[in-house]
Amino acid sequence: MKIITKRITVGDYDFDISTDRDIAVKAFEQFPDFAKYVFSNANLSEKQFLESAIDNKELSKVFDLQDQEKDLVLYAFPYMYAKANPASQDGFIGEFLTFIEENGVMDVFVEKVFEFLMLGFSQKEKATPKVKFSLK
Repeated sequence: MKIITKRITVGDYDFDISTDRDIAVKAFEQFPDFAKYVFSNANLSEKQFLESAIDNKELSKVFDLQDQEKDLVLYAFPYMYAKANPASQDGFIGEFLTFIEENGVMDVFVEKVFEFLMLGFSQKEKATPKVKFSLK
């Protein structure tokens, strides 16, 4: 299973987080309604999705589910941090999350970490070929 790692830099904080299929699955299993919402609407533009929700009188439900994105990210983040930093410090996660909340970065953090978390579903380990291949 492929592990993807990226660097987060916010203020004086600078560290890596990682994602893989196990972390993504674990997070989405904790929020099944949100998972259904995300995957059932993956092929719709935001406009199409909102129009459909209005037509079906489900707009309130949509906004409630969108609020779960933050909960899912806050659930997954400690796993993502621990995967990239096996010798991590106790208390770091709480300190960092307090910092980004106090400095108005939480919404951007949630958006970007969620996008990164989703890569855990799509990345597969690719074998390096040992011989040249061609199809003519």
